[in-house]
Amino acid sequence: MTAATSAAETSPAERRIVSARVVRDSAGRVPSAFGWMLVALDQHLAPHREIAIVGSRDAAVARAALARAAATDVVAFGPADDVPLLRGRTEVDGKAAVYLCERFTCRSPRNPCTRASREPL
Repeated sequence: MTAATSAAETSPAERRIVSARVVRDSAGRVPSAFGWMLVALDQHLAPHREIAIVGSRDAAVARAALARAAATDVVAFGPADDVPLLRGRTEVDGKAAVYLCERFTCRSPRNPCTRASREPL
């Protein structure tokens, strides 16, 4: 298999073999970099979520969202129209709201008044 071969043209078994070879070769040649390769892989495979919290950081919905946030989640507090993730996001019925987003596409806001706030992040 060459570098020009696309992933779509390879079987899962072939991809496993190539992956194992990459891990084996990199761990053998540059063992100090192996840990960083795993960190990069973890970041690549992790969900790319953003959490926009509009309102008080002390609000129950904000605390609940932060308690369930993954280490790889990006969290922004607002309101702040100069932050792209927060632009146009507002409190709901005058209460803090949490917007769960993935690649800047957000679900409906959650706050104590919405049914969605009782659903898991």
